[in-house]
Amino acid sequence: MASVPDNATCIDCGYALRGLSDSVCVECGRAFIPGDETSYQLWEGVYSWRRWARPPTLRTILPIVVLSLWFLNEVSVPGRSLSACFLIVFYVAFMVYGVADFAWRWSACRRDAERASLDRPRRRYGRWRWVVLPIAVASAISLCVVNWPLRMRFALSRAAFEVAQTQLDGAVTLPAGRRWIGLFHVEIRREGRYIYYVTGQTSLMGEGGFGKGTRVEGELSVGEHVAGDWYVVHKRFN
Repeated sequence: MASVPDNATCIDCGYALRGLSDSVCVECGRAFIPGDETSYQLWEGVYSWRRWARPPTLRTILPIVVLSLWFLNEVSVPGRSLSACFLIVFYVAFMVYGVADFAWRWSACRRDAERASLDRPRRRYGRWRWVVLPIAVASAISLCVVNWPLRMRFALSRAAFEVAQTQLDGAVTLPAGRRWIGLFHVEIRREGRYIYYVTGQTSLMGEGGFGKGTRVEGELSVGEHVAGDWYVVHKRFN
């Protein structure tokens, strides 16, 4: 077998490869090609593209998961806070970086497939990381079609809103302060005869909330339909 440089080490585990009888790392089972310096690493400040032939790292995955969960929670409530608008910029930036990282690693894996076929059977770590970004991207793109987090969250809360609406219809006074109705923390207000459940978040359209039916009064305007005869309702800024 052709020899490798004295400072050659395994790309995966860092094991010294000099003097091995087979072209396979005895520590982790990763194959290398003695005449191909890209199949192992040399500690001279030069790294092989093959080190990218592995699933995305947790440093890439975790921020995308956290920001995606935060973003889905944000869009599940009518309106947007100003701080949320700034964080959405970071969310988009991480998604763009994640897509670029995913594409490069996927390409490296395809180019490295022939060498990888020589690996000894070994446990593959982190394969689940390949599916995280596609799920996050698909979730974000689907929001362009329909705001399913908002509809899903309201569907789980609809029974509580129906009970509240029945109790408040015709009531002279409304409960003061904020309270939980289903999965939403709201303040109950009245515009004429129309009962308005305010979530407190604002957008360019005004303060967001929910209302039953479209016969709004005063400064209210109807937004998207969420379920049955329930709608997102906005109160315009004064």
